[in-house]
Amino acid sequence: MEKIKKPELLSPVGSMEALIAAVENGADAVYLGGKSYSARQYASNFDNQELKQAVEYCHLQNVKLYVTINTLLKEQELKEIFEYILFLYGIGVDALIIQDLGLLKILQKILPEFPIQSSTQMTIHSLEGVKLLEKEGFYRVVLARELSLKEIKYIVDRSNIEIKIFNHGALCISYSGQCLMSSIIGGRSGNRGRCAQPCRKRYTLVDLKNQVDLSKFNGFLLSPKDLNTIEQIQYLIDSGAQSFKIEGRMKRPEYVAIVTALYRKAIDQYVEEQKIDITQKDVKELTQIFNRGFTTAYFFSNPGKDFISREKPNNRGILLGTIQSIHQKSKKMDVLLQESLQKGDGIEVWNMGRANTGMIIPYIQVNGKNVERASAGKKIAIPLLKNVRVGNKVYKTSDSFLLKKAQDTFRTQYQRKQKIYGSIFIFKGQPLKLSIWDENNHKISVIGEKLVEKARKRPLDRDRIIKQLEKLGGTPFVLEGMEVNMDVDATIALKEINAIRRKAVEKLKQKILKKNRFIEIKEKKKIFQDLWNENDQKKTIKPILSAKVGTLEAVKALSKTDITEIIFGGDIRFNIDLYRRALILAKENQKRIIFAFPRISRQNYILLLQEKKKELLNLSPDGLLLSNLELVHVFQDVSIEKEGDFTLNVLNHLAVEKLYEMGLDSICISPELRLKEIQEIKKYTNVPLNLFIHGDIEMMLSEYCPISCKDRKEECISCENTLKYALKDEKGMIFPLYIDDFGRSHILNSKKLCLLENLPNILKIGFKKLRFQFLVEEKEEIIETVSTYKKFLNFFFNKENKMPKDVEKVFLKWKKQGFTKGHYFRGVL
Repeated sequence: MEKIKKPELLSPVGSMEALIAAVENGADAVYLGGKSYSARQYASNFDNQELKQAVEYCHLQNVKLYVTINTLLKEQELKEIFEYILFLYGIGVDALIIQDLGLLKILQKILPEFPIQSSTQMTIHSLEGVKLLEKEGFYRVVLARELSLKEIKYIVDRSNIEIKIFNHGALCISYSGQCLMSSIIGGRSGNRGRCAQPCRKRYTLVDLKNQVDLSKFNGFLLSPKDLNTIEQIQYLIDSGAQSFKIEGRMKRPEYVAIVTALYRKAIDQYVEEQKIDITQKDVKELTQIFNRGFTTAYFFSNPGKDFISREKPNNRGILLGTIQSIHQKSKKMDVLLQESLQKGDGIEVWNMGRANTGMIIPYIQVNGKNVERASAGKKIAIPLLKNVRVGNKVYKTSDSFLLKKAQDTFRTQYQRKQKIYGSIFIFKGQPLKLSIWDENNHKISVIGEKLVEKARKRPLDRDRIIKQLEKLGGTPFVLEGMEVNMDVDATIALKEINAIRRKAVEKLKQKILKKNRFIEIKEKKKIFQDLWNENDQKKTIKPILSAKVGTLEAVKALSKTDITEIIFGGDIRFNIDLYRRALILAKENQKRIIFAFPRISRQNYILLLQEKKKELLNLSPDGLLLSNLELVHVFQDVSIEKEGDFTLNVLNHLAVEKLYEMGLDSICISPELRLKEIQEIKKYTNVPLNLFIHGDIEMMLSEYCPISCKDRKEECISCENTLKYALKDEKGMIFPLYIDDFGRSHILNSKKLCLLENLPNILKIGFKKLRFQFLVEEKEEIIETVSTYKKFLNFFFNKENKMPKDVEKVFLKWKKQGFTKGHYFRGVL
């Protein structure tokens, strides 16, 4: 029977305590962030001195340490990152986890020897994305959490680099890297590590036209349950993925300890014994430490409505019991226990629609007597909470015994020991000689200062020698084997054996920590600085007007306008005849036509696209709009004009240059930038930039459909690819909901983007294309929008004195309806 390969268990670390918790409970590797450039900016994170200490501690424990620089970086941030990267490399960090393509270009230029892994934010969801990153020097790629185990295995079996998947923890409702919801609503960008988690808020599904509540659909409609695969871990291991990632850098160290320990147990059992013996106690501990309800996400099937924790967006603990009676006079309530409870535990009462209330238990009474602990089945009296009723469910949200158990595992370092072996030589007239080594071939030898003498009475006993050498208490090591070579009548003072042991251990530690990472800073700094060469600024140019649509009716509407270019496709199923008909319509009306493809191109779609690629290109479109790295790789060998969409998340000129190196001819810049920041990018690159100026901003793209739930037909409402429904938040804001051909939901901003009155400033920057985005607009609106912008441009470039009245009229109508200028003036954190 072929030996099962053991995957790396990768644990999250948001503080020094959490680091010790992860390592001492069996993590093979940890990931953490510095004080800047990390996708968990609200975790404690590590300053430079702490990072150095963390690396040394991990390496002495044979644990790898990865540092996350997994946010999108603006120009100024990239300029400041040089010394930080060199510092991380110099202290021996095992790898960087990155998202930004500009940072990738820097690393390729100045530190190509620094191992890099992809961040979840890169939205890699098929083999083609993996192949592209392999070509760019990544040794490990993490896959999107929406993939099934079948898809994961397909990718693993055909990849030359390591694949990482998630195995436990919080999930995003949106494809990671494709969510602008926190950014658009509150100015805190999830792409930059500052997500405000609007998905954890309460929403109601409403009819968009008359905003009538569909009361069956309300609650925390976008709040996913937590991933938990402890009882299915063998299937994840069988997929062949090389690394399993626990999510949770914002979690307390006790969470890290419990989750790491239980997955360590499960993985080891399956690899070594081909079975898993996870007990009910184990499952209960995993549930108790933190859960929003559990799901296996998309590993086995689309979970539909079972993916969502509708009732509660945060930790629910475990069901403790129900309130049996309330005593207002004594301010107590009686609870019939389903689980044990002790003083110091935390509880929460679910108040059926009203705000939940909770407390840390100060006392417990059974039959009127105070007790420290009460077991399941007992009826207890505890302090009365406000606004509770008989019949309310009570949940235990924290267990003081479990927390203490977890804390005991990380009170001190080096409880988890690394095995070492050795040989000692004790011969008369010679100094002591001790050699020790570990299981990673780190070997050292030391020689004592005193000579061994002939014993006058009792010679040294072998067992006594080994006993002295085993005294490794405060070190990371445990002596697994020692060969003693000696004269039978030899002796030396025990303090000399102790001294040589201490000397050897210290020398072994230094050997383990030695990295030999010499850096020629002066030379590398020159290469780094040369990446910011200013180019010649060009005069104001007249941009192409381009519009993206997904239906033939919209193509017909655009054909009646003065628009230069039509982008056809997007989130529609592949149909070669549809592309052909769109092209014929465009060409009959002398329009350029660009073919677009789904923002998420899963493996089945990619395989079909590759099969039809030649036929598609034989239609001779004027170009392609590529919205993800998978598509960039599919069409990398094609000489046709290629534009990168804003979904590629470009925030700096080096990311522009990197995509240009990958074969793209122009880039639609990220809508998370201010115009001034885009102007700064233009200073350093001649690659043409495009700008999204009008239309619906897609805030979130999710495999989960809050309307149909796919396999839950009894709750299905027909969408017919129209804007019929919306989500209403607690402030009354309405966010239209669009379901595409693949059943994925697109949550749109409550207001459309409109930059008409800002065109003079935009034109000075010098964009190649200005983009409209029409999802489901009627033809009259499409024609009116394009016509209004076209007239404004003619007014501007013809230097006419007076704005056309019909332009003013349309703009006033839009103003009355309400629109947004996105981040182009306010920016994001």
